[in-house]
Amino acid sequence: MEVVCESVAGLLGLAVVDVLRPKAGSGDLSHGQGRSQFRDLITLLHRLQERITAIEVKHLEALNSKFDILGLNNMDALRKERDALRNDQDALRKGLDALRIDHDALQKGHDRRHAQI
Repeated sequence: MEVVCESVAGLLGLAVVDVLRPKAGSGDLSHGQGRSQFRDLITLLHRLQERITAIEVKHLEALNSKFDILGLNNMDALRKERDALRNDQDALRKGLDALRIDHDALQKGHDRRHAQI
């Protein structure tokens, strides 16, 4: 982008010099010629602004598409990580349920012993 800005600045400088320079054989600029050349300069500046905007839009679109690709890749990785965590949670729940069953069985065995004593 910096190179584009430097190129645009160079072109702008050349355009200003070209528009404001008296044409060969015309001598000094008359009032009408100056206005005409100033309008030409303004038109040139508008065209230049349009081209810069188009370049910026293309640059931003390219960046957005790169970020979208990166974002989607990151989202896929995050989804996989989330799924792995859910699987781990399910395994932990099953393990806790098994421990509760074991604890309940031990508690019942303990209660029976006390009842026998």
